[in-house]
Amino acid sequence: MHLRRIPALRVAAHTALSSAGAKSINKRDSGWRPAINHVVEGSVQSSAGTLRIHVALVNTLTGYESWSKEFITPRDNLLQTEDAIAGDVVAHLPLPPDPSSSTLASADPAVYPEVRDFYWVGMEYLNERTVPAIKQAIRYSHKSIQAEGNYANSWAALAMAYAVLRNYTYDEPPDTNYHDALSAVNKAISLDPSLPAAHAVLELLYEQHWEWRQARQQFQLALKLDPNNATAHQWYAIYFWFTGNAQKALKELRLAKTLDPLSPIINADMGRALSYAGEPQQAATQFRTCIALAPRFGLTYTFMAENDIAMGEYQQAVDDAGMAGSLWGNPEESYLLMEESVAYTGLGQRNLARQELTELQQRASQHYLSGVMLSWRSWNLGEKDQAFAQLKRTVHDHDQYLMLVFGPDWASMRADPRFAGIRKLMNLPLTTGLH
Repeated sequence: MHLRRIPALRVAAHTALSSAGAKSINKRDSGWRPAINHVVEGSVQSSAGTLRIHVALVNTLTGYESWSKEFITPRDNLLQTEDAIAGDVVAHLPLPPDPSSSTLASADPAVYPEVRDFYWVGMEYLNERTVPAIKQAIRYSHKSIQAEGNYANSWAALAMAYAVLRNYTYDEPPDTNYHDALSAVNKAISLDPSLPAAHAVLELLYEQHWEWRQARQQFQLALKLDPNNATAHQWYAIYFWFTGNAQKALKELRLAKTLDPLSPIINADMGRALSYAGEPQQAATQFRTCIALAPRFGLTYTFMAENDIAMGEYQQAVDDAGMAGSLWGNPEESYLLMEESVAYTGLGQRNLARQELTELQQRASQHYLSGVMLSWRSWNLGEKDQAFAQLKRTVHDHDQYLMLVFGPDWASMRADPRFAGIRKLMNLPLTTGLH
């Protein structure tokens, strides 16, 4: 965390290594060279309240250690030891001389180690991006807060988990956890106004309520505080999708991927960014890269099905949506039913398409159902008035799935004069640079 505050450094997120699991990483593997030049490795041994910490700086081009050192410290002195380690790492990196803002002062309070342990376990769960895992992230964030109520990172992590959860719980209204997220992020900022992650979450909450000016301000602040925050760049891309600049969205996702090259969600979003920028073949290649990285990350197949439809590969879309449902453990997710219905229409199998629509409508009678799902389906069946009526509902619901409307599959609907009314309801400019 300390190193990321130094402008002269680009620090990849911890998932760049942790997602590799327990596998041994070959530092000289050419796949690492474009993104990561140095890796900080370490080991910790604990005995009778004392920690023995071995730290090494490895040059990925040679595979050799360029520096190593052993630190022996009391367990309750861990914060100061972290500062010392960070200082030594910086001293042995090839940085510009005397960077003016390379301060390593920590904004963290002197917290017990288990506080941070709970925080990091929660973040690992959050990176999995499934409903059970996100709920575990919330649980561990609460455990961290219960152990130390003034640790701003835990409040920011809790806010992030609540803010992200809405994108994966199809059967609940979008604002179900909004106030929980807002309360947590405001607490984080009150504890540490300079915490980049908190401002990134606040931006996302503004964005989810169509407050674009405030969202942009928070994004710019988050990236000023930490230009290396991969999640902030990832979420900034979503802002550009909504506000009409697919090329800037693609630029932000490329930055995010450089900073966190092994993150499944960032790699999947990178594929979607390519698709939305009008590069479906490159998107397909990126999705295959993501599958090789994380074969069981279901969201990749969901986005692939969307891209398949854009390319007119309807049977492949049915297959990919089916694979996503298998990985999610729920083949009847409304998002997947929508994709399959549109794909069946493209295949000329309108009876199957209407079966999927009927199932969506049945779900709507029992649970909340995003109007985006029904709108896309209605539009593809030629029921245009119904499609726009559903879109208006989603605007009032603050439904984040409206982002799909700005993808390539919705170009014909965006060309309809009535779409200007949807943009106005969302507080967006009446024209868009998306194609």
